[in-house]
Amino acid sequence: MAKKRAFISFDYDNDETLKTFLIGQAKLPDSPFELADWSIKEHITGDWEKKGADSHQKR
Repeated sequence: MAKKRAFISFDYDNDETLKTFLIGQAKLPDSPFELADWSIKEHITGDWEKKGADSHQKR
């Protein structure tokens, strides 16, 4: 059975543990889903919308 793809979004400052757990679970062989981690890897100040859009356009 093909794994389901899901989009998830995290609050960098508050959800690091949740993100780590979900990525770990997705790596398990019997996990029903897969993740592509496009999250920004650093705390952003200022114009976070532009920085996030720029980051995603590079992929």
